[in-house]
Amino acid sequence: VPGSNIVANLSTRFVLQGKDDDPAAIRVRNGKVIVSGVGVGRAGAAPADRSWWADVDVAALDVLARRPLAIDLRASARCRDGRAPLDALADAGEIPGWVATLFPADGLAGNAEIRRDASGLLVRFGAAGGGAEAKGAFVDHGRGLEGRMLVEDGALRAGVELHGGRPSFQLFAGEGWLRQRLSALAWPR
Repeated sequence: VPGSNIVANLSTRFVLQGKDDDPAAIRVRNGKVIVSGVGVGRAGAAPADRSWWADVDVAALDVLARRPLAIDLRASARCRDGRAPLDALADAGEIPGWVATLFPADGLAGNAEIRRDASGLLVRFGAAGGGAEAKGAFVDHGRGLEGRMLVEDGALRAGVELHGGRPSFQLFAGEGWLRQRLSALAWPR
């Protein structure tokens, strides 16, 4: 992530399947990624805390290793909290720095679908931890990150929209708000 210094220990287990008719195509099924000792700091600075961890189960990963690179991933994860990924996004200027403090999401678990191809990047996700839940989607077609998500924490419900990395908020948003906003995110099929 630009603007961040991220350090980590990583171990993986995968079943790789190539395609005989296309040597550039790679398939992974039932993969496991264990990330430990993760620390996030600003670029050029050593992370102060390296206690973050995550266990990721990769249900499916398809990669077409050509230009442009194409990736299709479905995965679920369990991690210590939401702090490390939120700190990295804050260091990159994509979200305000106070988000990780307000929503630390202890015991975070979630799932994601990530697709990258010539038209851009699509991320759909759902996550819960520390009594909070978030779900939504982000796209990037090379003009900056656009996204919509619904965050619920007890009685607080808020919709968050990102336009080129700049957030706006809608208090007391609900499922209807999210469905409407997600339908406005353009993603070519």
